[in-house]
Amino acid sequence: MAPFLLNTTEQFATFQGEASPWLGTHRLKSKWTIRVKQRQLDAAARELSLIDSIRVEYLDGVDTKVLDSPVESLPNYRHASDGGKTTADSWQMLINGEPVEWTLRLERIPNSVELASDVTITAEDMKIFLDVSYPASQPEFVWDSELREIVLGTTKVDRSALGVDRMEHALASQSTLQTRTFEDDGVRIETKFYCLRRQWASPPVTQRPSSSGKAL
Repeated sequence: MAPFLLNTTEQFATFQGEASPWLGTHRLKSKWTIRVKQRQLDAAARELSLIDSIRVEYLDGVDTKVLDSPVESLPNYRHASDGGKTTADSWQMLINGEPVEWTLRLERIPNSVELASDVTITAEDMKIFLDVSYPASQPEFVWDSELREIVLGTTKVDRSALGVDRMEHALASQSTLQTRTFEDDGVRIETKFYCLRRQWASPPVTQRPSSSGKAL
């Protein structure tokens, strides 16, 4: 038997783990309120959009903007499915005056109660990804397998997972304050943040990116 998707409204935010793309994560920085439809996830239902409406706070240059709409009313909206395991809802928006395509992908949609581990599921039980495609190349740090170092490259597609937004909640008692520091050419940048339910024994080892092909 296929599980039932409950029409809940849940908050998500761009996943910002230390392994995420550096510049792409900044471009995709956003907060989401996603309401899904209520339906049994049989074969016919999984061919259709499972999202009812969205509200997203996103960056347009240095400005924070808000989009609030039923998903099927979004500009140049279209829906696609690969047979039920993944659905994609796409639309276009102007970012810095250029048309940019946004896509919300719902992945790992269970087609049986055995896979879902319950008769009912919510949006939290699926994987949600945000893909953004640009008309022009965007800067991004990438791994060069020949030079075996991080270099400045380009990309036309950014991708990020959306995680449940728990930042509105009080910090857990086991949360720890993390500090990251970068210094170069007389410039010092220090970032502090709280890490929920996890603590690194020491900061991760990083290497200053290079655009010249030389190790730094």
